[in-house]
Amino acid sequence: EDGTFTYDVAGKKRDLPPGSPSETIFIMTASYRDPEVAPTIARAFARAAHPERVVVGIHAQNAPGSEEPERDPIAGLAHHAGVKCPDHPVCDAVLDGRVRVSRQLWERAEGPVVARHYAERHFRNETYVMGVDSHCHFVRGWDNVQIDMFKRIGNDHAIITAYPAWYNERQQGGDGMEDFEPATHVPSIGCIAQTKLLNSGTTVTFKHQMGTCKTPQRGPTRVAFFAAGFSFARGHRILRVPYDWHAPYIFDGEEMSLGVRAWTWGYDLYQPDRNIIGHLYIPAGSSLRPVFWTTDWGKRWPCNYRSVLRIQEILKIHDVLTPNESLGKVDMDEWSIYAPGPRRDPRAFFTWAKVAVANEWGEKCQERIGGIGNTTGKTGKRYCNTPSLAGLYGKPGGMPYVPWTPGTEGLFPPMVRSEAYPPPREQEWVVK
Repeated sequence: EDGTFTYDVAGKKRDLPPGSPSETIFIMTASYRDPEVAPTIARAFARAAHPERVVVGIHAQNAPGSEEPERDPIAGLAHHAGVKCPDHPVCDAVLDGRVRVSRQLWERAEGPVVARHYAERHFRNETYVMGVDSHCHFVRGWDNVQIDMFKRIGNDHAIITAYPAWYNERQQGGDGMEDFEPATHVPSIGCIAQTKLLNSGTTVTFKHQMGTCKTPQRGPTRVAFFAAGFSFARGHRILRVPYDWHAPYIFDGEEMSLGVRAWTWGYDLYQPDRNIIGHLYIPAGSSLRPVFWTTDWGKRWPCNYRSVLRIQEILKIHDVLTPNESLGKVDMDEWSIYAPGPRRDPRAFFTWAKVAVANEWGEKCQERIGGIGNTTGKTGKRYCNTPSLAGLYGKPGGMPYVPWTPGTEGLFPPMVRSEAYPPPREQEWVVK
């Protein structure tokens, strides 16, 4: 009566929205010496209502040869996740080529942006793309729940994105058949309602601030900021807005780069109204969380700085943030592939999201009227955080909708109109 069907998923009954297995899902992830990568892959297949439609693309950055089998996406399935073939659904996926792996020595890793780019190269025109980190748990029936959530939005250019719920160290490992799973219906979901100006050499980059937002009650709602730890969109997002592999050693700034570029191509970001995964949040410095910036960072930082400048130029804010810094040493290759789209101006994003584009950090940050207007004369670290958008997220529809530039609806991928999209005129952004 409620439109759901009962599925047997990983040994438990679940009432789920219907799902067509012909609609495939490409899960994109990058792992850096991560012992949770194989359990994450196993869980994705074990917990899917239709595991036959799931494809995983991983770029693994590990030690050479067989030194760390538990950290390898394939070898780790038996060594660490405890997968028993042929009964586990990941076994058929490996044999069918639906677990696609590229590998790189961890000493040569160039950061998450480059690694995610390599993972995206495994895309083969699947219906949807889902970006996650390599240490995740999945709810039972996650695929049907997620596709249903996307379709209820009615926007073919939707990107559902959030910081997932968490699981702890005791819940690591396993093949997805264990009892534990994250909750689907939760009162709040991790979100990004503000970003922060952060020092990088003589300029600034942006570090999104994780917070919590009340779970939307009337379907997913528009938000401003992209979260790399979880995103779900149509597959054409990869074709139109791929991760930029010419930005090595970037960590802070990764989410701003992809989020703004997607926004200029007409994509809208949405806060989910359901939770489908859990994320292992490990503090920096833990032995459970190796990170790329602990290796030869003194030599690699100049590359990071040039990547920051490249991102600034792509987003058309370099002339404001670092006008005296030459772009002569910045990698300008494949510029047209990673340039902003024609549907929205990237500079308008910063006004819309109340992000002051200013070369300020630490004690130099200035208080601004409305977050981006005139300065008040007060300075201090607290003013490096942009104003919270949580209040706007809670309004009908969420963030105001920004219409596309006229004449761009037919460009690839074209606008697909529905009863819900574009939204009513009263939800449109009015520039003040």
